[in-house]
Amino acid sequence: MLRGEKTIVRAILRADLPAVLAGFNEEEVMHRFGPHFPYGEAYWESFLENIARSERDKAFVVCDKVHRKVIGLIQLHSIHARNRTADVFINMFAPEFTGDEYEADALRVILRYLFEQLNFHRISTWLHEDNERAIRIGESVGFVREALLLEENFRDGHFTNAYIMRCLISEFRAKEASRAS
Repeated sequence: MLRGEKTIVRAILRADLPAVLAGFNEEEVMHRFGPHFPYGEAYWESFLENIARSERDKAFVVCDKVHRKVIGLIQLHSIHARNRTADVFINMFAPEFTGDEYEADALRVILRYLFEQLNFHRISTWLHEDNERAIRIGESVGFVREALLLEENFRDGHFTNAYIMRCLISEFRAKEASRAS
């Protein structure tokens, strides 16, 4: 269990599936990901089994620290042990906990774990260009816009651009130092 100021990041359990299922089937959450069919229990059970077996993908739930309610999901993809890199995606789905401070805290928790405990060097994420809130949160914890992918995602009837953002261990440490001062 990894603790932040407002959140706890921990392994996903089978008992968490109802909260994750409900969260990912919320209309706003589905819109953020782009068009897809609602996810059912079989999908999430298969997801859990695949994550458990995978060396390159991992998932964690985000809980609020006070009530221990599941409020989001963090996924790591394309983990490359030799290069010490991975892609991270976070989705907060409990409406009362979708403020910037919860998402930023959960990102700091997972980045601290990846950089300080597992010795990762670089973490990347992909964000819709019009998702100003997520971009702001990413930048607040050390992510930097690295590339703009033109017409990468299809959403709301047209193609939209996406940023690839990266956070190097040195950039994360600099942000953490500035937060502490």
